[in-house]
Amino acid sequence: AAASSLSRTCTLVADREAVQAMGNIDGLAGGLVLLHGTASQKRQLQRRELRSLLEDAQADFPANLRWPLWFEAFTKGSMEPVLILRLAELRDLEEKYGWKAASPSWWTWFMSWIGR
Repeated sequence: AAASSLSRTCTLVADREAVQAMGNIDGLAGGLVLLHGTASQKRQLQRRELRSLLEDAQADFPANLRWPLWFEAFTKGSMEPVLILRLAELRDLEEKYGWKAASPSWWTWFMSWIGR
């Protein structure tokens, strides 16, 4: 349990630091979806529905239900926690720190940068 706690803490700290450097969660969340998302999640990203993914993750996995899922991901040997958990945590950080969503022009640049 201690190693799982440390793993979760390190992931959350790294995510928070990345978001603070960028100023919003959209870039990190979009990158995570590109790397770890299902085909359906990637299509949602292409349709610019990242905000829906984030809000759904937060609604489907309230903070009090996440710990067992983080622990399960760790004990099964997964190097990365389940994507939906990270998206839910990012949405919580956004609310906690009052970060704003990325502007539409940012999305245009991001999607062109990844070649979509």
